[in-house]
Amino acid sequence: MNELKRKILQSDFYKEVYNNKNTRSVELSVVSLERGMQEAAAIFQCPIYELSYKVLEEGSKGFFNIGAKPFLVKYTHITYDKSSIGDPNSASYSDAYLEGGSQEKVILNKDTEIVVRVKRDGVFLKVDPPVAEGNRIEDITVLEGKLIDAGIKEYDSNLAKKMLHEQTGEYEKIAEWDIGKSANNAKINYTISDDKMRAYVTVTKPAKGGREMDLKDVKELLENSG
Repeated sequence: MNELKRKILQSDFYKEVYNNKNTRSVELSVVSLERGMQEAAAIFQCPIYELSYKVLEEGSKGFFNIGAKPFLVKYTHITYDKSSIGDPNSASYSDAYLEGGSQEKVILNKDTEIVVRVKRDGVFLKVDPPVAEGNRIEDITVLEGKLIDAGIKEYDSNLAKKMLHEQTGEYEKIAEWDIGKSANNAKINYTISDDKMRAYVTVTKPAKGGREMDLKDVKELLENSG
């Protein structure tokens, strides 16, 4: 990020945007929305949470970067009174006014988020803490519900409870993956165009107890398919 920021700050493009006080938006051709947010944050010299974006032209990351197409995205620097953060009744907390009188919602609050990922090497749990005025959730039944939805019945309950209490936002392994649930794994299918110049890939989500697709699965499919 530091190298990217240095290059942007030295560019004529940045100087033109930054010196134009009436310019609060910039259109960028980017390989991913996340990368574009970083570039726009460097251009406007602001944190990422002060940016909103609108996709003008859809892109694609391609399949392992094959056939990738850049996104054309309009990023806008949203200014608001930071002293009002934490006051949900404040107009500037929930809305930011952009050029042309348009209005765009700025969401700052986020409740505790529980994420369960089932992978080849185990079941991983992450508990993200709340953001701003979001609600802190420590109800064990919510955690258990997430695990049940993922088809996980046996796991280190003490570790899971500890993670729910600490909410560090870090993944930790709480169980081994049950290979007996392989039939529920995510699936990958592909088709090839008649001219043999294009391939289309579809990846499904895993069913209960199944695991995510990984690079080894993709390699095996391609090798077995010639």
